[in-house]
Amino acid sequence: MTPKLTPEQRYALDHSDGPVPVEDEKTNRVYFLVDESRFASMQQQEDLAAIREGIADAAAGRVSSLDDAMARVRESIGLTRE
Repeated sequence: MTPKLTPEQRYALDHSDGPVPVEDEKTNRVYFLVDESRFASMQQQEDLAAIREGIADAAAGRVSSLDDAMARVRESIGLTRE
């Protein structure tokens, strides 16, 4: 199901430079409306930040062998080597 925008939400999106906060009157939770292209751009920025962080970690020597990393993953999900 894809809810439809209200006229008020459409107006807010048309007159905003960023995500538009929307509050659920029943729960008081706040959600954010953002158009698809802006969302994709935000995702790309997050991805690039994570890549840069990984590169900085590698440059600083904060690395693990694949075996060590896989052992930590197995341990975190409750699997052990047999």
